[in-house]
Amino acid sequence: MKSYTRFLLATIIFLSVAVFSVPLATNAAGSQSGIFSFVAPTAGENITTGKIYDIKWATQDKSARWRPFYDASESVKFVKLTLTCVDSLKGSTNNTIITSFTRNDGEYQWSVPKNLSVSNYCKITITSSNERYSDVSPVFAIVTPVTKGVLAIPTIVASSTTPSQYIASGANGAMNASQATYNFVSNGGASTITELKFSVNGASTVTNICAGVICAQPVNGIADLTGLNITVPSGFAGFNQNIQLSYSPVGVGGVNPGTTSQVALTFVKYNSSGVTATITPNVTAPSITLVGSMPTVSVSATTSSGLILGGQNQIGQVTVTANSQGPIKIKQINFNIGNSGFSSGFGITNVTFYAGSTQITGAPCISNGTSVVACGFTGGYATDYTIPAGQSQIFNLFATVNGNVNVGQVASVSSSATPTGFIWDDTSTNGASGVGLTGSLIYGFPTNSYVIHQ
Repeated sequence: MKSYTRFLLATIIFLSVAVFSVPLATNAAGSQSGIFSFVAPTAGENITTGKIYDIKWATQDKSARWRPFYDASESVKFVKLTLTCVDSLKGSTNNTIITSFTRNDGEYQWSVPKNLSVSNYCKITITSSNERYSDVSPVFAIVTPVTKGVLAIPTIVASSTTPSQYIASGANGAMNASQATYNFVSNGGASTITELKFSVNGASTVTNICAGVICAQPVNGIADLTGLNITVPSGFAGFNQNIQLSYSPVGVGGVNPGTTSQVALTFVKYNSSGVTATITPNVTAPSITLVGSMPTVSVSATTSSGLILGGQNQIGQVTVTANSQGPIKIKQINFNIGNSGFSSGFGITNVTFYAGSTQITGAPCISNGTSVVACGFTGGYATDYTIPAGQSQIFNLFATVNGNVNVGQVASVSSSATPTGFIWDDTSTNGASGVGLTGSLIYGFPTNSYVIHQ
């Protein structure tokens, strides 16, 4: 009986050792797997740089105290977490220690570095502190955060196409006659503009507004451009969008000459990172004054010698050209007079004014004797000088020059046309007639001078 009992006990002990002491399967590194099981990250998940992410795992056997011949050194109290990624750009494999020592409590808050490289193939390895056990997470991706752009209030870009000026709209109107350039800036991310609205101060002055190939006619003073696809990159430079404007005819069946037209951007709809937003600026483009016909003006930049003190000299020359849409009437041309090299006594007298070689009689010019000459035409404004459509007329200014010259210096006299003193009317073929328009809105009005010296 005692022999049987001893045999039975030996059998039980043998089976216990055989069954409960079977080692766990090992991974390629020789560590035993099966202790850990990842809960997060999951397969195909995106983890964003610069964010907090909770790595989670389950431990199936923390202490194994129930096992026969338990070894306390096998208790898993602490773990190590390592990130392994394949660099999507370089193709290399990078290993980063997330933490070398944290409690095996099933969760770790990971502050994902902002400078981590983007990768579509990443894994996290969890390893016990005694390096006996480990597990590898499913494959996930490291991505950068999606940023949402915010459009700032746009601004008008100063350029040669945007100053306030005359537009000769004539009897047929003017297609794409002026251009306003708006600068759009998107902060924090790129944006796409899908709609723009413009208000027109006079609904009858503008016939069409275009952004590229997308156009709209004003309805009740509002032009609504939809279906746009204007990409504004992120950054302070932004993007310049040209807006083309077409204008109504002037005269019979159109607006009166001298009518001012002004357009303002009042509504912008845009999309950024799937979010639609709007802004309601009120950014006004430079005003445009509509006329039936208009002149161009040039000042001869001649610098000539032969100044005769006490005698008649040509001291100025201006050329005026009527555009092809109709004749214009010149009412007045003013000159600013300058001088150099005189010590005292400078003055001009006996001022005469010529259209070409024909003198305009009737004492048309008034001068303060030193710096200003204002020249009208015979009979005052009632009989203005008409220049036919498409033709030019040269006007010459003569005067007697007096004064004392500094020793060793050369005396000179100069003249330039003043835009506010250049007064004209349009008289286009469709019956338009302006009233006392000035040169201040003629784009490119000359600033150079005619000069004569000794």
